[in-house]
Formats: sequence, structure tokens, C-alpha cells
Amino acid sequence: MDSTTWGDTTLTGLPVNPTRKIVPSFRDIDETRDIFSFEASKTIGNTDVLLGMRYEHNENNDSLNMERNAGQVGVVPGGQRFVTQHQKDDVDLFSGHGITETRFSDSLWFTAGYSYTTLQNDLSGTRIFGTSFDSAFGQPVPTLGQRDHAFIDLAGMAQVKENLFNANLFWMPLEILVILTGFRFTHQNLDTDSTFLAEEPEPNTPPFTPTNPAHGFHYGPPELGFGGRSADYNLFAERLELRYTGIANWLFYAEGEWEEEYGHVNENQNIDEDVPLDKNTDSLGQKYTIGANWYPMMRLNLSGQYYHQIASYHDDIITASFPRLINQDWNTDDLNVRITFRPKVPAWLGALSLVTRYDFVHTTIDGQWEVFSDGELLAELQTGEIKKHVISEALTWNPLARFYLQANFSYVLNQTDTPANNIDLVPNTSPTVVNFRNDYWTVTSGIGYLIDDKTDFYGDFSFYCANDYFKNPAVAVPYGLGATEYTASATITRQLTKQMRLLLRYGYYNYRDVTSGGHNNYQAHSLYSGLQVRF
Repeated sequence: MDSTTWGDTTLTGLPVNPTRKIVPSFRDIDETRDIFSFEASKTIGNTDVLLGMRYEHNENNDSLNMERNAGQVGVVPGGQRFVTQHQKDDVDLFSGHGITETRFSDSLWFTAGYSYTTLQNDLSGTRIFGTSFDSAFGQPVPTLGQRDHAFIDLAGMAQVKENLFNANLFWMPLEILVILTGFRFTHQNLDTDSTFLAEEPEPNTPPFTPTNPAHGFHYGPPELGFGGRSADYNLFAERLELRYTGIANWLFYAEGEWEEEYGHVNENQNIDEDVPLDKNTDSLGQKYTIGANWYPMMRLNLSGQYYHQIASYHDDIITASFPRLINQDWNTDDLNVRITFRPKVPAWLGALSLVTRYDFVHTTIDGQWEVFSDGELLAELQTGEIKKHVISEALTWNPLARFYLQANFSYVLNQTDTPANNIDLVPNTSPTVVNFRNDYWTVTSGIGYLIDDKTDFYGDFSFYCANDYFKNPAVAVPYGLGATEYTASATITRQLTKQMRLLLRYGYYNYRDVTSGGHNNYQAHSLYSGLQVRF
């Protein structure tokens, strides 16, 4: 798989500051995954019970292969050299869950669920510089640079545990009033640990030879490196929704959602950070929604909705080395309207449905940093403003009872403004970080046909286009996505027996990316088959 990653080259053609962090690279991917899942359900009185489990085993043996200072063959040191970074992951995941649904009456339902998930990963790897890919460590590299950090004998582990419980209540005290409420609690625990031997370049010493050139570098004695992270989080979420239908042809609703998170994080490493990071975290999310649906005609309905969303993050940092973002607030307002129209067409044309929607979203972001080297608490500032317009159209046509066509179109205008757009870093004469556009449009379509009472056919096509690439290499990394993507697939399913169903699918994918200079372009074909057996 092609890739472009950070590195360095002076072959950019720029007259000033020609060095840029661009490295031609590719990835070797070797991954396998085995999945086993099981579910069983039982009805006991007025309660349905579902129990299930899932086990996954993943083995990944991947490598990232980079060519530093590509093309600069005659430059010693700091000329062309090759980096091979291997990473192996051995992952085991187990998850179990239980769900109950109790119907006390037609107007009072209660559901509850619990799940437990544990994940463990054993990690190993190396990062080696050489005169070719997959070089042996210790081989002389005449072009080795001063900052060509390498490592060997990486060994680590990560363990994640999660417990989740939720409960929901549906109550209809009156025929015109519905109350929905829910609660969720999640406890997450994370522990990671790793060790490795860090290799740092040291200046060459006489006698100088072609493999030990003057002004060149070689690796000195290894330094033992280690680091770890532990985190513990408690998350609470609540939801309340009211629906009212007391006025003919109208539905009114109001919703409130709240999320709270409290946690403690400890991170440490012995090479780059003298003081470990120790902090308490808390966040509060709120969302308040009001809306209405109006049904003036059998074939026409209109909907309007507004919501205000608040997300506040706060860190109480006990110890740290570097400046840290300690407070951040996101405030979002969304107003959207939707029209659904089912025009009356001649019977021989079947049925037609049109849905038109418009959204306007406005978000402001405020942040505050603390500098721990001198204890300075910076003032809270607005760091970003996002405005987004979304226009979408959906069409569904059923010319025959067993045949349908679908098409969807959406166009998004999205701009993020930042005060950094007004800052020029000397000697540059234009800003390094600019206001950012994320405009794009998508088209999707589908076709379905019931060949007979046991065989279905479905085909779909989608197109995505973004033209936001902003070429700013004189002062910064180019930002913005410039890409197009086409996907198409055809699926056929066949009911072999009452308990057995067969699925066959072919897919085609074509992606073109301007931002990475074409290095992420690809075409792909996929063949998929599945057999479902019910007992």
C-alpha cells in the first residue's frame, strides 16, 4: 500500500527554505483476524432475554518503509538512506453481553443491558536505518543523519477493560403523550507498558573511511527506554424525551441529553520527559433539542428542528513538563428543516418519494493553556469558528412492486476560521495556519429487484468529491483535501432453505487524492460471500 509520511527532502524546488517533511514510503501489510460469536434468546413471561459473546484474535505483522532524502545519493552524510519500521501486534478481545426487554403493558416498557469487554495486545517491533530496506541492525550507514533515531527490541503490552450498563423506560401516561428516558454508566480501565533500546547517532571519529566518513554519524551504546500509561474513567449519560400529539396533524417533541466523564490519567517515559504527566479529567456534554412535524396533507409533511449543544472539557493537572490544554468549550447551534413529498403519479409509474433537507450549523471553540515551565495560566481565547451549510435531496421510486430505485445527493459548505490566520511567522510573509475549508459533495444511488420469492438483487454506486486542497508549501504543509472516490457494488442473495441464506457480492473502488500527490491513489476489487444458517 502506498503512503506518504513525514521525513525530509531538499528537492522541492523552493528558492527559500527548501527543506520539507516529505518522504516517499510504502507499507507492507500482513494481517489476519479470527472471529467467533454466539447469541441465544429466550422469552420468559413478558420478558425477552438475549445473551451473547464474541471472541476475536488478531495477528498483525506490518512494516512502514521510508526513503529519507530520496534522490540525494551523492550527499554524505544526510544523503539517501532507508528506514524499515516493523510492528507486530497480537490482540485478543473478548466481549459478553446480556439484554432484557420487559413489557409491563402496552404503555409501559423497560429495557436493560450489560456488557463486559476486555482487550489485550502484545506488541513488538524495531526501527532500523540502512542502505536498503530490511537492513540488519549494526550495518554501517555512511549517509546516517544526526537525528536518525532508531530503536530495537521493542516489547510492550496493553490491556483495556470496560463495563457498561444501561436502562431505558418507555411510558405513555396519555394517548397524546410519550415519555422516554434512559441512563448509561460506563467504567473504562486502561494500562499500557513498553520497553525498548533507543539508538542515537553519534559523530564519527578518525580514522575516517568510506563507511565511517568525516562529519558523518554512527550509533552509540543503546539506552534503555521505557514508558507507560494508566487511565481510569467513569462515564454517565442520561436522556429524556417528550412527544406530544394533542394537536391534529402535528407532532411536537423536546429532548435533553447529558454526559459526564470523570477520570484520572498517569503517563510517564524516561527519555523525553523528566516529569510524568499526572492529571484528573472531567467533561460535561449537554444537548437540548426542540422540533415539530406537520402533516398538512397525506402526501406532504414538513419538519423543523433546532438544537443547542455544549461540550466542556477540563483538566486538573497535578504534574507535567510541557504546555497543556486545560480548558476547552465547544458551543454548537443547529437549525434544520425537512420536506417530504410523495406526489401522485399515474398508477403505471408506481410510487415516488422526495425528501429535501437543509441544515445550518454554527460552532465556536474556546480554549485555555497552561505553561508549566513558569506556572503561567494563559487567558481563555476563541480559537476557532465553524460555519456549515448542508443541502441534501433523496429520491425513491418504485415503478414495480418488486423493483425500486434510490438516489441521494448532498452538498456541504464548511469553513473553519482561526485567529492563527492573522499570524505571520518571520521571515514568512503569509500565515502558516490558514482558515480551512472542507466543502464536498456526494452522490449515491441504488437499485433493487426481487427476481423471485427466494432471490434478491441489489446494486449501488457512489461518488464523492472534495476540492479543498490549498497549496501553501512556501510556509507550511499543504492543508485541505482534494480527492475523488467512486464505489460500485452488486449483491445477490438466495434463500436456499427456510433456515439457510446465501449472499454473494462484488465491489469496485477507485480513489484519487491530490493532497498526497497521488501517493494514496488506489483501485480495488472485492469479492465477498456469506452463508447464514438459523437454528
